Amino acid sequence: MRPRSILLLASPFLFGAGALTTPEAVGAAQGPDCKAVKMPDGTTTRMCRDAAGRWMPEYTPSARIPSRAEIVYEGTYDATAARRTRTPQRIDLSRMLLDAMTKKGDRFTGALTIKARFDGAAVRADISGTGGVDAGTLSGLVQNGQCRLVDARNTVVYEGRCDVQGFSGKIASTSSSRMEIAGRFQTAAAQVTDIGRQEAERAQVQRGREAERAELKRKCDAGSLTACVKLDSMH
Repeated sequence: MRPRSILLLASPFLFGAGALTTPEAVGAAQGPDCKAVKMPDGTTTRMCRDAAGRWMPEYTPSARIPSRAEIVYEGTYDATAARRTRTPQRIDLSRMLLDAMTKKGDRFTGALTIKARFDGAAVRADISGTGGVDAGTLSGLVQNGQCRLVDARNTVVYEGRCDVQGFSGKIASTSSSRMEIAGRFQTAAAQVTDIGRQEAERAQVQRGREAERAELKRKCDAGSLTACVKLDSMH
């Protein structure tokens, strides 16, 4: 049986993503540090090398997250967790070798749902899933298409590419965590709500109703019975 309670000592919840397979190139380079690749699920996408030398999905303006939005991401995770070993006051080489040989950790995999709310650069997310994920809340920032979210105890960091198409990346424990956690997660956007656009549309509808009400009142004051009846029905 997996020691699930050990994970809870490090964080109230855990997630990562299905292990990412190295993409297979299917076409010649289509620009500086970019090329078309075949993904593990059989689909083809365009990948570009970032400043750190990592291959990431191409970030396009059309995929940019609106300044105020709510996005539901759904996918999978794959992560390992092991109890962090304390550094002894005196170095014991045999002990260090034993720890290195036995320190494998427990593996956790399953489904993952992230409900993220974006307000400018600020991000808050509700996390839930299966296979070891406890419901919890993350908070952090989004910058240049990259999200960096931390749990409430500041013990686990979730970081990766995020846009209106998906949120994928790595999970890692912080130095303050009693567990060493490492893994990856991969999700796709299942629902995207542009809150700013919704509010603008509601405001536009409200302005239209106010203009119609003002016009009906003018006609009612001028003696139109039909306008008076319709004006009353709008209250």
